Amino acid sequence: MNNWMNLSKEERLEIDFNEKNIIMRKKKALLKSIREEYLKIKNKEQKISKSQKNSKKVIY
Repeated sequence: MNNWMNLSKEERLEIDFNEKNIIMRKKKALLKSIREEYLKIKNKEQKISKSQKNSKKVIY
């Protein structure tokens, strides 16, 4: 904590800015992976429901 207070305002702002950018990149990467996983699950469920509908059709 003392090291932080010994820094100038500009230095503290720069360090804070860089840390926030790193955290934001990590959050964006996590959200992207969640979205991709969601789409995989959603597509898999759609394929299953389509195959179930097709198998229920009766041919006359």
